[in-house]
Amino acid sequence: MNIVKITENSLFLSSGLPQNSFAKTDMEKLLNERSIILHITKDTIISEFYTFDGTRVGENDITLFEGKAFSGEFLSEILEKKDFDARDRLSLANFGRGVDYILQNQALFEGADFAVGGNGIIINSDSDSSHILFLSARFFDACAQNHRADYSEIQGKYLYKGLDYDQQLCFLRGTVAYKALTGHDPFENTNTSVRQEDIFDGNFIPLALWKPEIEKNLAQAIESSLKAKITQTVMAGKKNITDVKAENKKQSLLKEAKNFAPAVFKAELEKKSEDNALLAQKRQDFTAKMQKYLKVKRFLRRNKSRILVAMAVILFASWGADSMIKQSGKLLTTKGMTSVEATQAYYSMIHRMDVPGLQEVIKGRKTKDLFAKISAYYVASKQRLQVHPDNGTVTPAKWFFYKKASKNWMFGITKLKIDGKDYAADKKYPVRSEKPLPLTEENGKVLTEGDEVSHTAEYYLVEQAEKKIYVQKITDVVTLRYTGKRWRVVGADGKANVSDVKATDFAKEFYELTGKDLETQEDMLQPKVEPEQDLREQSASKIREAIEILRQKYDWIPDEEDMTFAAEFLFNEYGSIEAEKYLRK
Repeated sequence: MNIVKITENSLFLSSGLPQNSFAKTDMEKLLNERSIILHITKDTIISEFYTFDGTRVGENDITLFEGKAFSGEFLSEILEKKDFDARDRLSLANFGRGVDYILQNQALFEGADFAVGGNGIIINSDSDSSHILFLSARFFDACAQNHRADYSEIQGKYLYKGLDYDQQLCFLRGTVAYKALTGHDPFENTNTSVRQEDIFDGNFIPLALWKPEIEKNLAQAIESSLKAKITQTVMAGKKNITDVKAENKKQSLLKEAKNFAPAVFKAELEKKSEDNALLAQKRQDFTAKMQKYLKVKRFLRRNKSRILVAMAVILFASWGADSMIKQSGKLLTTKGMTSVEATQAYYSMIHRMDVPGLQEVIKGRKTKDLFAKISAYYVASKQRLQVHPDNGTVTPAKWFFYKKASKNWMFGITKLKIDGKDYAADKKYPVRSEKPLPLTEENGKVLTEGDEVSHTAEYYLVEQAEKKIYVQKITDVVTLRYTGKRWRVVGADGKANVSDVKATDFAKEFYELTGKDLETQEDMLQPKVEPEQDLREQSASKIREAIEILRQKYDWIPDEEDMTFAAEFLFNEYGSIEAEKYLRK
C-alpha cells in the first residue's frame, strides 16, 4: 500500500481520515511543512522547497493533501525490483548522495525534517541525473500514523524512533542500502515493538554473509548506521557517569555511518554475485546463535527487577535477620556532619561505588537517575569480575598498586574541591552504630527542617572502558536539604568536559616509569609475609616517583592524600609491599 498517489497534474498524500474526522484535527497545519526536491547531476546538487497547496476529498470520503505534479518512481518500488538496471542503480546512488547533501547543509533547510520512509521519496532519473523529492517527515509520518495496519510497510521499517536527526538520516540510508544489496530488509519484523527491539539489539545479518566480497568500508558505514545508539540524559548534574562510553560509542558509529561512499555503493550494485548453499548455512547458523544470545539478554533485561528481588531474598536468607541488623549498623550516616562534610561523603560514595552508602546520602526525585547509574556500574563491575576473576574495578589511586591496566579498570573521583578548597575523595566516615549526635546549627545559624544550602564542587571523574580511560572534568552545584537530623543531597546540577587516553598507552607509560615491562612484570599487590621472611626492598617507592612525573602531564592523577589513603588500605588489607614502600616516603 502507498498513501502517495502520482497523477499527471497533481501529487496526492492521503491523510487517512474521513472529511468529518479530518475537520476535528489540526492536520491542515501540516500544509506549512516544507518538503524538498534535489536536482542531482554528476557534479552538482541544487535544492528547492516543495509544499502541498491544499486539500480535497477523495474516494471513500478520505481527505487528501494536494500538491503540484512530480513524476517518478517511489524509492520503495525501486527496492522491490529483482534486478536493477542502470537507471535504478543511478537512482539509488544519487539517493545516497542526496542524504549526504542534507546532512551537510542543514542550515539551508531551517529545521525541516526529511528522514522519511521509502514511500515518501520519489525519484526521477535519466541517464546521468536524478530529481529526488523527499516529503516532509513530519507531514508524511502524521498521515502514515492514520494507516496503522500498514504503518510498518509505509514508514516504520525505515525508522528507529528516538534517534538524533543525523543518526536517523544515516539509519534511513542504511536500511535502503542494505535492502538494495541483499534483497532483504535488515529488520524484517512487521510488529513495530518487536522490530524496535531488534534494532536496539542490532539483530540483523552482517552484510558479509550476503556478499562476502563487499567493500569493507562501505559495509562498515551501512552496518554502523543500523547499530545507531540512543543515549539517555542523566538528570543529576546533567552529566553522564556510566554513559560516557555509550555516548562515545554513539558518536563513533555516527562518524562511521557518515563515511558512506555513494560511488562505491553504485559499484557494488553493478557487481554480479550469486548466493550459495554455504552462505545460506552460515546465515542460518548466525541467526540461530543470535537468537540464543538474545533470548538470554532479553530475559535478563525484562526480568531485571525480579532478579534483583530474588537476589535480595537469597541474601536475606543467607545472612539472617541478625546479620542484616549488624550490616545496617555499619552503614554511613551524615548525622552530625556539616553540609560540606555531607557533600564530601556524597562524592566519596560515588568514588567507591558504594550503593548502600550513596542511598544514605541522597534523597528525592532528582537523584534517582544518579543512583540508578552508580548501581548499574557497580553491578556491571561485579558481572565482569565473575566472567574474568582477575579483572577488578578499582579507584584511580589503588590502580597504581596493581598489575596490568588491561586487567584492572579505573573508576573514581580525583582532585575533589568543594567551594575552592581541596578535599580527599575518600576517608573514614561515621556509621549508624556509632550513634553520632545530630547537627543543630551551622555557621552560627540554628538549623530547621527544610533548610537548604548549596556548594560548588570541582573534580575529575575517571572511568575506564576496555580500550580507553575517559576523564570528565566536572563542576557541580550541589544542593543539600536539612531533614531535621542531618543533611542529605537533593540535587547536583553541573557541566562536564570529557577527554580520554588509551588505556594501554597510559599503562605502558606508567610501567616504563617504574622500570617494569607491561607484558612481563609481576603483580605488585603481594600478600603479607612473616617478619623473618620479609624480603621488602628498602629503596624508595618507584610508584611515588612515577606518580610525580605523571602529574606533570595528566591533571587528573590522584593527589597525595588520596594516594596515601589507598596505600594504607592496601597495606592493611593485603600487606602490599609497594604500598608499604610508598608510605615510607
